[in-house]
Amino acid sequence: MKKILCTLLVGALMCQGGLAFAKDYDIEDENNDRRGDADRYSVYEDNNYVLGNISEEDENDYFEFVARRNGEMDIYFKFDDSRGSKNMVINLHLLDSSGNVVDEWYKSDGSTKFTRDVKKDDVYYLHVEYAGGVMTEPYYIQYDIDNVYY
Repeated sequence: MKKILCTLLVGALMCQGGLAFAKDYDIEDENNDRRGDADRYSVYEDNNYVLGNISEEDENDYFEFVARRNGEMDIYFKFDDSRGSKNMVINLHLLDSSGNVVDEWYKSDGSTKFTRDVKKDDVYYLHVEYAGGVMTEPYYIQYDIDNVYY
């Protein structure tokens, strides 16, 4: 059901011109409510995008990011509370491969970016946690690895 809702939201945004390149966005696969069930993504140098949705009924989303090369990995998170969402609050937790929190963000609107120096095959998890409100538009995650020479 959530995947259908998110797909409909993407379609609506495309009609409004909100997402110019929606075909380049992956849609969050549901049943990613625990770290062990995280949606898995390989991270290369190109920007990639995931759209997700969270609510009182679906309080947690987990995403696994595996570095496929050395460099500086960026995980950028954004949601817009100005287009009809009501008092939306989202907490983010960046976890290492053991599940330890290495960075956090608590916000009711806006965006943030987590940056980590990574070696090939390093793994990080992003935990998106619902903390209140009603989301009417999907959040999006952008991820990539920049060239950094050690």
